[in-house]
Amino acid sequence: MQRLQIGAEHYAADHGTDNYPLLLDDSFKAYMPGGDEASTPSQIGYPNVFTGTNKFPTLGSEQDYKLVLKGERIKLHPGEIRYCPLNNGKAYAVIGGGSDGKAIMDIKNPGKILILSNLED
Repeated sequence: MQRLQIGAEHYAADHGTDNYPLLLDDSFKAYMPGGDEASTPSQIGYPNVFTGTNKFPTLGSEQDYKLVLKGERIKLHPGEIRYCPLNNGKAYAVIGGGSDGKAIMDIKNPGKILILSNLED
């Protein structure tokens, strides 16, 4: 999840804008493991800690983010990483799937879902 967050931040910085990716296209995949930020999209994605295989993130929605903010543990495959573009690319949220097939909880904030984002709570 953190590596995807770093990729989104690098994408925005390298494009000289405060806009984050809206799609999981080749230009964003270049910022994922095995990619070259200058030109080459990743062919492998991120390692899934539960399956041992590599997968690309899934594209989420603002609705996913809103449900998670309310505390709802949305369904995610174990090890799935979901990238949610927000506010027309001005923000993003990254949510991960736990071993039980639901969004993982934040151990530092009991009762809350773990969200990596450029937004403050």
